[in-house]
Amino acid sequence: APDAAPSSVASAAVRDRAEAWLREQGVPRIARVAADEDPNALVGLVVVTMLRKHQDTVNNHIQDSIPDVIPVVYSSSNNDTKCCIPSFWSCWCHCTAYGHTEFTNLTNASHLLITEVVNASVTDGKTYGRIGLSIFVNLTAPDLYGTGVARGSLEACGKQSPSISGGASIKVAVQGTARLDGRLLAEGGKMCFHCDSVRLSVPASGVRFLRNEIRLGGWKIFDLTSSFWDRAVHNLPVQRVVDRLTAAADTAIPAALSKEQMCF
Repeated sequence: APDAAPSSVASAAVRDRAEAWLREQGVPRIARVAADEDPNALVGLVVVTMLRKHQDTVNNHIQDSIPDVIPVVYSSSNNDTKCCIPSFWSCWCHCTAYGHTEFTNLTNASHLLITEVVNASVTDGKTYGRIGLSIFVNLTAPDLYGTGVARGSLEACGKQSPSISGGASIKVAVQGTARLDGRLLAEGGKMCFHCDSVRLSVPASGVRFLRNEIRLGGWKIFDLTSSFWDRAVHNLPVQRVVDRLTAAADTAIPAALSKEQMCF
């Protein structure tokens, strides 16, 4: 096949350049030898090393690229029913407390950070002059804040009482992973990495509520404790928050990487 020779020549050239660059960066010989058995692994090691080297400045660029405040509306409701007036045979009157929390802003989104560059793998090594790559990183947003309002009301014996409202805020820590898909392109005698897309993934276990605050001026109904509002807050559609953060990261991370020259 006419394309076989150029492809193999390019692979050999990239491999030689990758080995030389890793030596210059002081990468331990044991890591180089392990990767040397597979040219794709060698290229992946180079890209991981480059990104780790630029991690601090890339994080600074991410903070500049993601808006600190993301407008988003997400809400949750909770209710708690108990017997207000028991009777000999059952309950003469039930009372239900209703709580509704609604958040309108997600702040500190720009505090998203890459905490670890895990590994990289070659996804396309057959196209002349370019190599497709996927990089896997761990990320954290340690102090996201949501602000909004809380409303509560009481229904006793079938009659609704006036509702009462106040402020609400939450602090959430998010940890997840991201897959960065990109290309190594031949540019000016070097191979340079360009990030095309990012897919951020945050499992439910990666979302941790650090603080809930509902301010209803000391409003208490039938000894309902703060656990009532804790349940309301924890019922929030967390995935919507993650989706908005992901949408911001999808554009911010490639933009941040584009500001760093990652070539070898």
